[in-house]
Amino acid sequence: MNYQSLSPEYASLWDSLEINSNRRSQVTAQANRILRNRTRYEEVATETGVPWFVIGIIHMMEGDCDFDTHLHNGDPLTARTRNVPRGRPTKGRPPFEWEDSAIDALLMKRLDTITDWNVERIAYELERYNGWGYRLHHPTTLSPYLWSGSQHYARGKYVADGVWSSTAVSQQIGAMVLLLSLASLTRIDVRPQRQQRQRVVTRMPDVDRLGRANEMKLDNKAVGAVAGIGGAGAATLAQIAGSMPSWQTIAMWTVALGLTIYLAPKLWRFMNAR
Repeated sequence: MNYQSLSPEYASLWDSLEINSNRRSQVTAQANRILRNRTRYEEVATETGVPWFVIGIIHMMEGDCDFDTHLHNGDPLTARTRNVPRGRPTKGRPPFEWEDSAIDALLMKRLDTITDWNVERIAYELERYNGWGYRLHHPTTLSPYLWSGSQHYARGKYVADGVWSSTAVSQQIGAMVLLLSLASLTRIDVRPQRQQRQRVVTRMPDVDRLGRANEMKLDNKAVGAVAGIGGAGAATLAQIAGSMPSWQTIAMWTVALGLTIYLAPKLWRFMNAR
């Protein structure tokens, strides 16, 4: 399955995602359980580069946030995994520490190689983590591993490895539904990739537009400077003129006007050159 080809579908499903009203309290309760364990998830995130909330969601999906189970599939830490993937971790001896097993699970899936965890990538990697059985064999049913508890899923699920039921309904809350709830409870950036690109463009205006904006700012400064100087000079001259004979007043205003006409363009160019 190719990420680029599935990315638009994930973005569209995320944009329209709504939690079913009869599952909201269950969703919120599970999201809060993930939040309570954030510190432990962040320890694994530091070692792998996988976001803490993605680790927490996988832990909920695979082991009900039980720290006595493998992140791979929920098998107990007292032995290597029995179910698929079998025999993990390959290094060390049981019983395993949860963090060590979690790191093994994430590295096994090569999640440590991913650098851009936008919402489409999260959906893709979570579905890949669980397996492509729904897409390959039941393409009309969106994976409940992602979407159960929302309007995107109604029925149909694997009741065991390789055993399909078209009438069974998943009672588990889907991973993307949990992500939506976490996003409403804490500050995490889970926007689709296209919105992240738009944000970057907005922060980097083109050079011509920036140049024009600076020109307008400089022009406005020059106009303000000329007006300010002219206003202050006019007020001073008016005070002086009040005590002078009329012919001297006319002569003074004539000189002042000439100086203003001469100096204004020079001041304008000086301000715009700064």
